Amino acid sequence: MALSAWIEATIAWLYRTWNAHAGLLGALLMVGYFAAVAAVAWAYPLANWDIVAYVAAALNDGVRSAAEVHGLAWRAVEERVSAGDFLVLTADRPYRIRQYADPQAFATMLGFYETKIAYVAVIGWLSHWMQAVDAVRLISAASAVAFGTTVLFWARSRGLLGHAPLILAFLAAAGFSEMARSGIPDLFAALFILLAVWSYLRGQDVLTAAALVAAVAVRPDHVAFVGVFACAALLKRQGAVAALAALAASAAAYLLIMRGSEHPGWWVQMWFTHIEYVPTLEGFSPEFSLAAYGLIVVRALVRALVEENWLLLLLLLAAGYGRLLARDAFMEERERAVLLAGFGTILAKFAAFPLFESRFHLAYLTVIGMTLLAVAVRNAATVHQAAAPDHPAIARKRQNKLAV
Repeated sequence: MALSAWIEATIAWLYRTWNAHAGLLGALLMVGYFAAVAAVAWAYPLANWDIVAYVAAALNDGVRSAAEVHGLAWRAVEERVSAGDFLVLTADRPYRIRQYADPQAFATMLGFYETKIAYVAVIGWLSHWMQAVDAVRLISAASAVAFGTTVLFWARSRGLLGHAPLILAFLAAAGFSEMARSGIPDLFAALFILLAVWSYLRGQDVLTAAALVAAVAVRPDHVAFVGVFACAALLKRQGAVAALAALAASAAAYLLIMRGSEHPGWWVQMWFTHIEYVPTLEGFSPEFSLAAYGLIVVRALVRALVEENWLLLLLLLAAGYGRLLARDAFMEERERAVLLAGFGTILAKFAAFPLFESRFHLAYLTVIGMTLLAVAVRNAATVHQAAAPDHPAIARKRQNKLAV
């Protein structure tokens, strides 16, 4: 019993200490977490096959042959991963064996990756000063730092630093640390979505538009968010001009990127991603099938529920959103627009191209979560103040009763 009482007393003391210095301790916790993720992303990155393709896309200057690009990319990766990891990347399954052995088959895959023009361009630019795989690692680590810094300042501006453990637990469940280690453009793109929404909530519409266009340049599929966000901004009459300008620029950029790349098309990528990893895309053109599309949706939902966390997090956020609406919680019009855009984009993108991995939804989940947390904390503080004995509203109510 004595030990149990001591443990409970210690926990209570830690909680009181946290509350007394929540802002400072929350900021320190966030800094430590994001610094640790960035350091691990640089020092211990995951041996992701996509890194090979992104490095190849960055080194493909239009002059080198397919064989030269293939050789440069695989040698760069071999220099930076362990022998065991390299064996997995090159001999784990028939598809990878073919990609390592056949430069022409490998070249047909690059259209999937060349569409991320900003990401590929940054890798190519950094490759003038460092090894190409190191460039990928640097972008991942820097994105983790910048993403974390944005979350930190957002939390500080909305009085959420005391809720740092909740914010970090949410990001961890959404796959933030794994994204940082994977050497893919998702976190880099998510950074711009986060910057865009934070700027929008602060009324900085020009910066919002610029960040949205940058997100599309890194990952063109974020044009879906720009479209839904523009509709929400127009509906709420908040920053609609800048949002519509961003939509026009993003749509134009999307069309130019798709037409200027060797991307095989929506259904080919859908088939390749969900049904069959064909060894080469040359001459590959499966017919659209509604039955196959339905099967893809079911598989994606099941895998999202069993293997990932984003769907459960989305349900949790939806429940929180519904609770706030049911209690008639005060929300700024821009917060309402952000929530509509976040939820709407996840549903729209999943319908258009079902993807089960959390990394495709991290940006939207984060902006929804941060916005809902800010609304909940603000309304809780208002209720607490209203219930205080010396609150002006309580005092006026007492005076009215005495007057009667």
